[in-house]
Amino acid sequence: MIHKSKRCSVFALLCTVLACFLSSPAFSAGNSSFYPSSSPDSQTQRLEEALNQAQMKGKPLLLILGANWCHDSRALAGYFDSPEVKQAASHYQVLPVNVGYLENKSALLGQFNYPAYFATPTVLAIDPVSKAVLNRASLVTWQSAHNESAAALAEYLDSIVSGSAVGETHSEIPPSLIEFETQQANVLYAHYQHLGVLLKQEDEGQATPTLNTKWREVKAFRVKLQNDLIDLHQQPEPPGAFPTYPEISWK
Repeated sequence: MIHKSKRCSVFALLCTVLACFLSSPAFSAGNSSFYPSSSPDSQTQRLEEALNQAQMKGKPLLLILGANWCHDSRALAGYFDSPEVKQAASHYQVLPVNVGYLENKSALLGQFNYPAYFATPTVLAIDPVSKAVLNRASLVTWQSAHNESAAALAEYLDSIVSGSAVGETHSEIPPSLIEFETQQANVLYAHYQHLGVLLKQEDEGQATPTLNTKWREVKAFRVKLQNDLIDLHQQPEPPGAFPTYPEISWK
């Protein structure tokens, strides 16, 4: 999950956790390739190809948004080395996408009416026919993948496949909710753009004295927003008034 505890300075990383990462299968050097670095155009092309393949094979698309600097993203990548997750994932067309330092991925996600990711990793099970997100309410669990296990992930993936069929009818999302979600996604990405610069600087060993405070404030917003959206998508009708959120103090 995107939060302060994952943003270790280079010194802290080397001194407190590097040995653990290198000795654990979930953090093997090969897992850095799970989230390949690529251009936005390349990611768009790969997503289109993955959707086409998923539709041809009658499988859901498993779209995973993560980052190599994120310990939860690396943990999730490591689970895909396990036999039980490989078996469960064989029922999906799997596509990992690298979000870099909190890059704007609305161009990729908008077609699924899920315009913003709220943490890394974000694991989206998608019907390639309707493009509906099948696990919107439960994907929060995998934003803290380091606290989970390969067995739990395999069970989770199996439960999604057994509970839905590709091409089945899904409820329409009210236009007003889509508009609200898109507006708030734009706000969140503006904050990500600012934090991403600082995060990259910290990851390179530069001093970023304001990052922790800014990070915590954005975290409060994105967690509340995600929870509100989960609730709103489960309501039969859109509310009379959508939630409002405090201005970020350093905006």
